[in-house]
Amino acid sequence: GMRDKLVTGVQTCALPIFGDSAFIVLNSEEALKLEAAYSTDQDRLVKMLMSAFNLTGQNIAGKMLSGVLEKGDTVVISNLQRSQASDDMRQLIDKFGLVSLIATPIQTKDRILGAFLTMSTGQKALGEEDLATATELSNFTAVALENARLIAELQRSAVTDSLTGLYNTRFFNEVLNREAARAERYATPLSLLMIDVDSFKVVNDSFGHVVGDKTLSQIARILTQAVRNTDFVFRCGGDEFGIVLPGTAID
Repeated sequence: GMRDKLVTGVQTCALPIFGDSAFIVLNSEEALKLEAAYSTDQDRLVKMLMSAFNLTGQNIAGKMLSGVLEKGDTVVISNLQRSQASDDMRQLIDKFGLVSLIATPIQTKDRILGAFLTMSTGQKALGEEDLATATELSNFTAVALENARLIAELQRSAVTDSLTGLYNTRFFNEVLNREAARAERYATPLSLLMIDVDSFKVVNDSFGHVVGDKTLSQIARILTQAVRNTDFVFRCGGDEFGIVLPGTAID
């Protein structure tokens, strides 16, 4: 939701100002991810992306954007035809008649999230005066992404137990009410498992709370792996777990 809104927002702002293609590339787990792409000519954009990908996979963007993604540099190339470019990049420039390019980092105080990239093909050479606008857009994108991340974290922490990562008691009551109502309405079965750890007090008394906590986390992991992804696993208290199994009869 948040990301889609963000992408639409960037497209609406970016196009009147810039060349004919704009991209948002994000750093995700060691790989670059194309989060959004927009062009006044969608068909051409698809071909351009396919060419870029077929030529190099990730390398072309990685090489071109390394300064932006690693150091937070900005890149303005008003004349790509005359610029120093790798063979791969040169192929793209020639094939699609790329004229100029701007790349700016999308960054928060602590880290570089990715890059905003815009290219033009002729009508308008991009230059230094477009850089300010590109930077503004990058900053806007960074704030939106950071907010989306914080909201997601808040939502997660409101319903999960910090030790085991399972859903918490508050959410247990919510889900149980919801699933019971659904089961009643559609006359589908619903099962609930209540599980507690035998002699858990002995573990804590003999080995201490650190080992006790590890035991609970490990049990949480086993329960999560044992259920289907439509089932809900909760930590309902000290050593008690609940599992809500929609659509499941006792046998």
